[in-house]
Amino acid sequence: MTDQRLEAVGVENANNRNEWDDGSDPDDVTNIYVEGGLQGIQCIKFDYVKTGQPTRSSHGYSREGFTEMFEIDHLKNEHLESVDGYKTYIKGVQALQFRTNLRVSKLIGYAADGEKFTLALDGKKIIGFHGSGRMNVDALGAYFTEILPTRLEPEGGKGGDEWNDGADHVGVTKVNVRCGYEGVQNIRFDYVNKDGHVQEGPLHGSTP
Repeated sequence: MTDQRLEAVGVENANNRNEWDDGSDPDDVTNIYVEGGLQGIQCIKFDYVKTGQPTRSSHGYSREGFTEMFEIDHLKNEHLESVDGYKTYIKGVQALQFRTNLRVSKLIGYAADGEKFTLALDGKKIIGFHGSGRMNVDALGAYFTEILPTRLEPEGGKGGDEWNDGADHVGVTKVNVRCGYEGVQNIRFDYVNKDGHVQEGPLHGSTP
């Protein structure tokens, strides 16, 4: 499995001052605590799971202002996919918004004067962060890794022939469903394979 690092974005020459790096060792991000005020994000804390054990990192200094927490339920297969933020080249990171595979957080902070940036890689999840700053969060970057497939057991009635299209695809492009008076008669999925080509899946169920 290949991890990828997106460089930190924020104030000019941020990499020359007070760098920090949580690394790409964690398995998942579970909680994010953001503290800030009118001057930007002052402090950010991350809860990780690493080889089954919880661990926490903290960057910046807490002062007067707001505190917000965003929880990610990794036990229910929720994972962090991307971060949207707003920055200025003088004050650093001003606001942050987190997106998982299930939901999106509210915007945390003040984005009025900031330039938007995004930390995201298609088909990957965030497992760690790095950045810089001493009194505030001057810059923020992230580590990404591949998302492993998760199998959910089928729901419905008993009987019928078992089928399995497998997990060697990178996406679903179309779902074709035929229904009748007694319910769904058949279903077929169109996939994107690992070469980027659309592939029509087999038909499952009865044909008219």
